Amino acid sequence: MKLGILKPSNAGEKRLTLLPEHIEGLENDILIEAGFGESLEITDKEYEDKGCTILSRKEVYEQADALYSMKGIPEEEYDLLQDNQIIIGWIHPQAKGKAFMEGVATDKHLIILNIDNTQPTIAFEDKIEPIPFIRSNFTYKNSVTAGYVGTIHSMLSYGKLFSSTTNIAILGSGNVSQGAMNAASKLGAIDNIRMFYRSNLDEFYKSYSEYDVIINGIAVTDPTNHLLTYDHVKNMKKGTLVVDLAAQPGEAVEFSKETTYDEPLLKVDDIFVYCIRNIPSLVYRTASEVLSESFTNWVFKRDLQEYIDLAKEHGYNIK
Repeated sequence: MKLGILKPSNAGEKRLTLLPEHIEGLENDILIEAGFGESLEITDKEYEDKGCTILSRKEVYEQADALYSMKGIPEEEYDLLQDNQIIIGWIHPQAKGKAFMEGVATDKHLIILNIDNTQPTIAFEDKIEPIPFIRSNFTYKNSVTAGYVGTIHSMLSYGKLFSSTTNIAILGSGNVSQGAMNAASKLGAIDNIRMFYRSNLDEFYKSYSEYDVIINGIAVTDPTNHLLTYDHVKNMKKGTLVVDLAAQPGEAVEFSKETTYDEPLLKVDDIFVYCIRNIPSLVYRTASEVLSESFTNWVFKRDLQEYIDLAKEHGYNIK
């Protein structure tokens, strides 16, 4: 079967999820969009030398049995999708990808492989099931990188070095929060860092006005169930830096909006908010190595027929 790899289409995205050095022993024919490797100065010929076929973006859509697109399919390209294709990426079918699932995916009988940061799932029509043969959290290094790099970049964007007098609260205990903790401690704030988990957020709410920096690494499943709201802003210190590393603007942090590399900070009343998506792209060479190795080992090496068979096992009515 044929696996198509599309160039990232998100603004500022430079990570590549398949490098030539990892293309060995793959069960599927690999179709690569022309110019895929440009951000890392990798030529089309280097992919061809590894047995890949180089095609235009439209041709990849037309010929691939499965498509990998890091952050999902761009809306303007929905018409290019073929019936029964497998779509691989961070789709989030119950959150930001819900409209895509209920409309395009159902109409075209697509099989969705959602690369969730904890448990990868297969989704088809109204069903979502775990994928037993893909290791849970297999992209954890990418998430740790997001926490580490986002913390450093937010500090530099704010223009003030962390120190032993900087009071920092980190929300969450997952990979992103661990990366943030690692960075903050190395940047000089180790004596005044407090990590809060879902189980002790009540303690955070009693003391949040004391912190100079609040770093959120918790993603919420209900986008209306905010961890930080506009009401909290009123009691924060003037100049507080809120770093939303869950990177879903307006969800866990109600007052966060997407910021950019050019304008990384948003002013909300008397505080500052950092909320950049695709943060690992700031270190895209390192992130590409991590992603390519993990995706190759756990996703790309498998025969695509295994995903189709798994869908059928769960009663998916594949046309």
